[in-house]
Amino acid sequence: DSGASNGGEKSKPKVHERDAVRATAADLGVDVPHLTWSYRQTAFPYLHGSGTARACLNGGSVSLAFQLHRADIDGEIVPQLHLSSCSVFIASLTVKVHESTFSWVYNRLAYMFQDTIRQYIACSLQAALSDNIASLLTPLNTSLRPHWPVLLSAMGCIAEALPLAGDVAKPSAPKEKINAKNIAVSWPPGTPPHSFRAT
Repeated sequence: DSGASNGGEKSKPKVHERDAVRATAADLGVDVPHLTWSYRQTAFPYLHGSGTARACLNGGSVSLAFQLHRADIDGEIVPQLHLSSCSVFIASLTVKVHESTFSWVYNRLAYMFQDTIRQYIACSLQAALSDNIASLLTPLNTSLRPHWPVLLSAMGCIAEALPLAGDVAKPSAPKEKINAKNIAVSWPPGTPPHSFRAT
């Protein structure tokens, strides 16, 4: 079972012996200059707020690995690609809140919980990516079906030697879910950078 990263400490993905294809996208970055947010508490003391923020994600990477297995379709042994691992890593995430009376409070909280938020986003992206790729593999395997004899010949493999579909391991998932209630935070965790001061 391949290792997966959920946004915390980055580790080198393990390569499964049966991985047929592995793809990695590194040094990814996303800048959302105008992120609109709002919240409303449904119980006492009924707090609420809204505003805009800028979110910057840097040093992101996505690693995907696919295995080949064989399936019996209408009495014919057919090779199929299967997602064997999916890992998402985020090196840094900064959020700066604007246009709110309590911007300085939100920015201080964002600084305190930036690692928790970063890991939560990485876990969510990893889960969504795994689900979407799994659904896209069905039409891809259908399109590849007439080309497998040539591809397997180039790989020096035969369909009968591939593992059965039921024997292929499920894609790697985050080892644990991020739950803010279970994370102890002491204050001050360090002097916040200037970008998190009230504006």
